[in-house]
Amino acid sequence: MLPGADPTTPPAMLTATRAIRAATWSQTFPATPDQVRITRQGMAAFLGGWPLTTDAVTCLSELVTNAIEHSRSGRPGGHITVQATLTAAHLDVAVQDQGGPWQQEHNQDGLRGRGLHIVAALTDCWGRTDDSTGTRTVWFHLTCHCAQEETTMPATSPDANTLQAIADDYPGWDISHDGHWWSATSPAVSVQADTPDGLRSALERIIGLGQGSA
Repeated sequence: MLPGADPTTPPAMLTATRAIRAATWSQTFPATPDQVRITRQGMAAFLGGWPLTTDAVTCLSELVTNAIEHSRSGRPGGHITVQATLTAAHLDVAVQDQGGPWQQEHNQDGLRGRGLHIVAALTDCWGRTDDSTGTRTVWFHLTCHCAQEETTMPATSPDANTLQAIADDYPGWDISHDGHWWSATSPAVSVQADTPDGLRSALERIIGLGQGSA
């Protein structure tokens, strides 16, 4: 087992929503080598100026590459899904693939599994889960010790005018508010933020990368 690996416990983002200010990103990509760069760009755009962005992008790149090369997702028509939840001090990232044999040890030339050692070295913890459908999730958690966590958000009533204004500005996106989170969903992408301005900012970043509806 690699250092820090937990093969059974998924990240907090997959089991419960943090009761603190957070933003989320979820997107499905074709499992082809050219998409490694696209996922890196998407993560960098989502994180903005978060202090550990470089580490997060590096770890995501390793997990995406591993999924493409060593899972059933790498077959023709395969796909992977990237999920991320960010607060001021914490980042949870997960890459879901279509399963297959799990390989994490070095081979004789030292290449196989090297990426997972990088993930283990850069993150607070990482692990994987497999479900009954054959989907495998490999995840990691990063803590930024230079940032203070923000306080719990009270539930609020959605402003119908604000919802409509965002929907008008971003046609093709389903805009919603559940009392805590402002969300935008398209057929391929889901983003979430704690304020209308935060949602607009996230949408601008995603659309600017050509990953969402125009």
